[in-house]
Amino acid sequence: MREFNTLNFSNRDLRNRSFQGQNLCGADFCGADIRGCDFREALLRDANFTGAKMGVSRGRIWGLIARCGGVAIAATTSGVLAGIWGVVATGLVAIAITRCEQGILAATIAGASAYVGCSGLLIFLGGDLIRGVSLGGFSIVVFGVASLMFLEVVKETEKLTVTCFENADLTDATFDREFRESAG
Repeated sequence: MREFNTLNFSNRDLRNRSFQGQNLCGADFCGADIRGCDFREALLRDANFTGAKMGVSRGRIWGLIARCGGVAIAATTSGVLAGIWGVVATGLVAIAITRCEQGILAATIAGASAYVGCSGLLIFLGGDLIRGVSLGGFSIVVFGVASLMFLEVVKETEKLTVTCFENADLTDATFDREFRESAG
């Protein structure tokens, strides 16, 4: 009778999963895609990682960029169609839906600054030079702050997308030769 191994993860797509603190002694991850997995504090004695795909999983980053880009476009469009209150309403809805996700907040601010900048340009072209330049300058500063916020969110998100073995017990675990050389 064949014994069923509950720790057989070979050739499976396990991207972005958390195995933090789990006892995975003797687990077989041979050929598995473990990009973005969290193995912090896990017991991985005698585990087999031969042929496993490790490193960065870009799915979270692309998802973040798509969501934030969509919110920035929606906020800007709402501003064009309904004025500043359209930007505020769109931003509040997006922020509430995502429970104040920092990237969405940055995108909302970027969308609002784009709307203010466009308004400043129209005012400038309409002949009110000082007010137009003031709004444009304010818009640039606010957009810069929003961009820095977004880059920080991307940096933090990217930390979550890397295969992490921090404080894991890897005694007698098997890796490909390439991993040993790059991990050293």
